[in-house]
Formats: sequence, C-alpha cells, structure tokens
Amino acid sequence: MRKLSGTPFIVLTCAFAMLSHAVSVGFASQQDPAEPQDVFIDSLQISELPLAFSRVSLTKIKGEFVLKLTAANSSNEELLGVRYWLLAIDSNNKVRSTVDESESLKLEAYASKEASFRPPSRLKIGNDDRVFLVVAQVIGRESIWEVQKAKEALQAYAKGEDFSMPRVLRVMNQVDSQQPPRVFPVKRPIL
Repeated sequence: MRKLSGTPFIVLTCAFAMLSHAVSVGFASQQDPAEPQDVFIDSLQISELPLAFSRVSLTKIKGEFVLKLTAANSSNEELLGVRYWLLAIDSNNKVRSTVDESESLKLEAYASKEASFRPPSRLKIGNDDRVFLVVAQVIGRESIWEVQKAKEALQAYAKGEDFSMPRVLRVMNQVDSQQPPRVFPVKRPIL
C-alpha cells in the first residue's frame, strides 16, 4: 500500500476537516428551528421598587424554559418574594402570551445575586416574538411594594406606546414581620 505524504496529504487532510465541519454545522442548524433556545427579555424597571432585574433571559433546557436573571435589592430590609408579569409580543405587535407568576426570592438588604425560575408551561413564544418583563409586587420582611396597573404599563411599553411610570403602593407586611404583635390589655369592668 502506498503511503501518503507531503503536499497532497496536507490538502486531503484539510479538505476532510472542512467537510466534517460543514456537516456538523449543517446538523446543528437543523435542530428544531421552531423553538428558540435563548430569548433575551426587555425588563421594564419601576423606579420606586427596591428590586431591579438585569441580564434577564429565557433559556430552553430539556424542552422547558428557565428564566435567568440577576436580582438587586436596594432596600435596607430582606426581600422574601416577587410577583412579575411576562409578556410575549409577535411581529405584528399583538400579544401572544401573558403570564403572571409569583416566586420565592430571598435577598439580603443591599445585596444582589443570580436567580432562576421556571415560568409556567402556558407561556408561548414564537421565533420572532419579543418578550418583556415587569415586577408587579415585591415582598419584604417588613414591607410589601405593589405596582399599580403593572400589566397595563408593560403592554404599553412593549408596544412602544406612551405610558406614565406606574405608582408604587408600599404597605406594612404584618405576616412576615419579625416584630412581635402588640398586645393590648383588656380592661375589665369594675363590679
């Protein structure tokens, strides 16, 4: 058998390498093009909230989406949970899917961390859709912040319409507060 050496061997090796690369790229591009693998999310930041999300994306893992983000707490109290809206808009600027979801999110005062959540399976996203997120409620150890008309503001923002920044209502969290409840003495009538 004749041994290949020199220039023809190098050319043949390079051609084989290029062919195998082209075949692997072709197979990779044919893997279920109907389902997006990573979807980057535009997050509407509400200025009066103590919680901000950044680097928000949906990643498809084993056929299910995982919402990945970085959460930052700008308040002096521990945060315990969050409620948010996700909105998918198609290329005709029509709402394809809307999801309201609550999650546990423990975050110390003035801290930030990476977090991930599993949004419900009813969230439908097409290849050309844009996805938006807004925080609707933040639950802290001592306070609860509620965004008024969060869904409406998110829809207007996503469609590029004029909108005003929603108001945030802050109330005391009487359930999770570490302060013991106040006990008032009962006055007994004198007989």
